[in-house]
Amino acid sequence: MPPEPMTVPIISPALSLKPPVQSWDLMADMSKIVWLLHPGYPDGDNTLLTLPCLDSGGIHHETARIACAIYANCRWDGYLSSSKDGPALSAQPDDVLPFGQYYFIIKDEPQYPVVPSFEHFVCPADLPDAYSQASIARSKGDGCVTRDETCRITASSFTNETAHIIPDSQKGWWKRNRMSRYTSAPDKIHITRCPENTILMRRDLHKLWDDGEICIVPKQNKWVIHVLTNTPKIELRERYHNLELQSLSGIQKTYLLCRFAMVMFSKSHFLSGGTKRKLIYLKDLESGSNIHTTKEFTSKAIDEKFDKTPARSGSRNPSPKRPRDDTVDDEVCWEESDYSQEYDSEQEEEEERRGRSLKRRWSPDTWDEISPPKYQKTTNLTKRSGENVSPFRKHLRSSSPKTKTAERPLTLTPDSIEFSKGLI
Repeated sequence: MPPEPMTVPIISPALSLKPPVQSWDLMADMSKIVWLLHPGYPDGDNTLLTLPCLDSGGIHHETARIACAIYANCRWDGYLSSSKDGPALSAQPDDVLPFGQYYFIIKDEPQYPVVPSFEHFVCPADLPDAYSQASIARSKGDGCVTRDETCRITASSFTNETAHIIPDSQKGWWKRNRMSRYTSAPDKIHITRCPENTILMRRDLHKLWDDGEICIVPKQNKWVIHVLTNTPKIELRERYHNLELQSLSGIQKTYLLCRFAMVMFSKSHFLSGGTKRKLIYLKDLESGSNIHTTKEFTSKAIDEKFDKTPARSGSRNPSPKRPRDDTVDDEVCWEESDYSQEYDSEQEEEEERRGRSLKRRWSPDTWDEISPPKYQKTTNLTKRSGENVSPFRKHLRSSSPKTKTAERPLTLTPDSIEFSKGLI
């Protein structure tokens, strides 16, 4: 009889499995809308911009004001009001404006001219205070990958790419505005792929960045993500809206402002109205001159002269191959490289041959929130006498990847703010 096999007793630790990731609500209520209006045109045909109310049920005051000022050719002296000829709102720059409609007013200039598109936008000599006061550390001259190391939004070290702030597709605008003067190599006037104009992002967020679904803005003297998409799929806004970025270094604030301007122009429908428009534009784009001209245009003339289709804001190059730029790191990573460009191109060609959709698996579905301008009634933002506390409050989330702090909801009471009849 064969001997019985010997067994060695062992102490086995319990196998630990992680629970499935909890899914996000895909059919949540749409966010309310803030309408930002021009006071010099009839209501219903004067919309500069609409923004979803993702800041505790409203919109960050200074973000909305700067967006309007950009349309008005960087008139940082302009202010928001609840009426066409009313006083400035009592809200502070970092307060939250409740949903409703607001007019962007420039004193003594009710029908100020509007810049028609980003290509006619001139980089301002001065930054608004919010951009000047938010800090960005100096860099030792390293390329983007070495400098940032991880995604500046998520702190992730995987599947990161080098994202442009001003994309290479805007090379003509870059040269015309002499944007290379803000770089360490001002003589390279054509090169947009420089450390000062790049930031490391995880690949899925780079796609959202390219599509104009997110932008980087200053709030409470910190750089945060601002989500621009209004969709019933709440994951994007719950994960990233008002999320403070990892520390930034070596990036030019001016580029972040111009990127914000580029995205805002892609969202505007001001030229689509049937009313004459007073515009401030560059008369001769081909010459490289940045001299503005002001003129009133009919709707037909606008259609003939200005392209109302916003250009893609992405930083990915449509060509599979392009020369490398020595000013940016060539370290091995999932960045915008020749390899990743070729891989994407080959993958799309293969999917097309198999009859599959060319839509990326990680591309978000966009929700069209644009509708005829049926405005919500205006909020009365006048403080009651004797009040010393602002009625607007907001809360930013920490950038630390180890903690998740829920955004504090905005609390509005009759003692702090009056609403017009029918608003709530």
